Amino acid sequence: MTASIEETIVVESASVWDALREEAFPDYLTCCILATRAIVEVGHYFGVRVAPVAVGVSAFNAEAWRLVEARVPQSEWPEEAWSVGVEPRPDPGPSTPFSAHLIAETDSFLVDLSARQLGRPDRSIDVFGPLVLRKPPGFSWDRNEVALVTNATETTTVVYRRVRERNYRRAPDWRRNYDRVASPLIRHVREVVESPRRSS
Repeated sequence: MTASIEETIVVESASVWDALREEAFPDYLTCCILATRAIVEVGHYFGVRVAPVAVGVSAFNAEAWRLVEARVPQSEWPEEAWSVGVEPRPDPGPSTPFSAHLIAETDSFLVDLSARQLGRPDRSIDVFGPLVLRKPPGFSWDRNEVALVTNATETTTVVYRRVRERNYRRAPDWRRNYDRVASPLIRHVREVVESPRRSS
């Protein structure tokens, strides 16, 4: 079955993002604002809704997630239980730098192109590239504060929590730098969409 344009944008952007980002910005390890703006532009080009979502994010290794589910206080975790994440400021002012994490949302997917920054292989937090989560039926941020990426890897659970922060719109990566990666990303997706294999 042929994938929808929406799914093609999500899957193909995730498959080539790290290579395109490294070519355009070799000094960047990753950047959530740059990545999200790029895929937003891809959606705009194809007339598909791709929206930015500011979130707090945490990644847990298997032992840490087991303890979270058991409601064990973090102060009682053993050394092998590890988590890492981005926790936004509780009350960011309009002039403060963006302190959260930025991901993209389509009608059917949540997309974190810069998720690899969460990876800590030495602590069994194995996130090596972009993460794509198909939304569960009926999912809405208005009704669900949290989305769980339980299939990030066999060893890692990633939790996203939407926050109300929009200061990313003032960042250089949102306002101008993005075109260096958005343009090649659009070209790649367009080539896939227009390929004879897909249209056959």
